[in-house]
Amino acid sequence: MALEAPRRAIHARTARAPGRSSPPDVPGGQRGRLGAAPAGPADHPLRPGDAPRRGRPRNGTRVRDALTRERIAVAFRALGLQAGDVLLVHSSLRSLGYVEGGAGTVVDALLDVLGPRGTLCVPTFVFSLTGQPRPVFDPATTPSEVGAISEAARRRPGARRSAHLIHSIAALGPAAEEITRVHGPSAWACDGPFWQLHHFDAKIVLLGVPYLRCTYFHVVEQLVQTPKRVFREIDARLRRPDGTLTPLPTRAFVPVPGWRNNDFNKFGALAESRGLVRIGPVGNAVTRVLRARDVVAHGVREYREDPDIFNWTDPEYTPLRDGVLAEAQFVEKAVYDPAQLSVRSGDGPAR
Repeated sequence: MALEAPRRAIHARTARAPGRSSPPDVPGGQRGRLGAAPAGPADHPLRPGDAPRRGRPRNGTRVRDALTRERIAVAFRALGLQAGDVLLVHSSLRSLGYVEGGAGTVVDALLDVLGPRGTLCVPTFVFSLTGQPRPVFDPATTPSEVGAISEAARRRPGARRSAHLIHSIAALGPAAEEITRVHGPSAWACDGPFWQLHHFDAKIVLLGVPYLRCTYFHVVEQLVQTPKRVFREIDARLRRPDGTLTPLPTRAFVPVPGWRNNDFNKFGALAESRGLVRIGPVGNAVTRVLRARDVVAHGVREYREDPDIFNWTDPEYTPLRDGVLAEAQFVEKAVYDPAQLSVRSGDGPAR
């Protein structure tokens, strides 16, 4: 049976559901503590009570202008991203609205912000291979199945990609080789890219997707040895650059039978209430930034207090304060205006 990302039909709705309390505001009005507050008010991350204005979309507003490389870079800088950072970017191109040049423009903007000393990492996950007998993974040619932005980064000259059947990572920049060089059988273990991101004090960027898509939280689940998941061995093979095949040991971290699934929004909302997350717009996309080290440290601590902190226990996923949770192409989006999801974004397929 093929493994796939958890999917659930979600109707567009405001993130603050009636009868559900919202996380308290961060003291001082600053949404999160990543980096210094940006100087330009028009692109400052959103704060509770802000009035809608150009460049700061709120629920019900539309992002009418095409997003350019320059505008996207300004928005990323307003979220505290800066030269020399190491980033892991989960993304939805379709959430942004219309982007001139499509996914490649978003990658360009990220690299502009990072500069020559920064490193961009993207998930290049592949779920379809797990349903095949003795599947073959080719880092050079097997496409990413988690969106156009990740695939655009993977195809860039100089990109490095880790060798994992399901949860590979592609990276661009001076730390790319070190981050992707080793990826053991378990995607989330300390011998792979996700722990390298912890080592490099990486920032995790959720670009138009909710915490439901933040697979870095699995690192904490494996650390605490959650009883809700078990390992399943997969007999896979790796295609090397010379065309030869070699064994690719793979241990999939799968749900136990009968368990509903993760609700990573639950921990994400708690992290926001602790002031660990920077939130703001990149076009129509609600964008969240948090540190990998904070995820691990606070995730382990919160798990000790509440073993269900990562589990889906309520009738619906935990609502988030900013934006709207909507669905398109069977994947959850975090946006300001769901009507913008139908906009095509330049070249290639959008997720």
